Amino acid sequence: MMKRIIHCLPDAEQVYVSAAESLVKIGAAAIKRRGRFIVALSGGTTPRQLYQLLTRPEYGHRIDWSCRSEEHTSE
Repeated sequence: MMKRIIHCLPDAEQVYVSAAESLVKIGAAAIKRRGRFIVALSGGTTPRQLYQLLTRPEYGHRIDWSCRSEEHTSE
């Protein structure tokens, strides 16, 4: 069982930055272990700022996006 860690962050911006860092670290580790990274991404406006962060070089270039698999669904 994974150990749960609760982060208390001062504002929404830090929540998005922390989420981007976590996604990049977990994704890179998965690619290293299994050769691929599977993630389900939500639509809508809530995660938009996170997705914008992931397009920046400091995040986006840290994941080998060629190791992705895409599945498109709707509600």
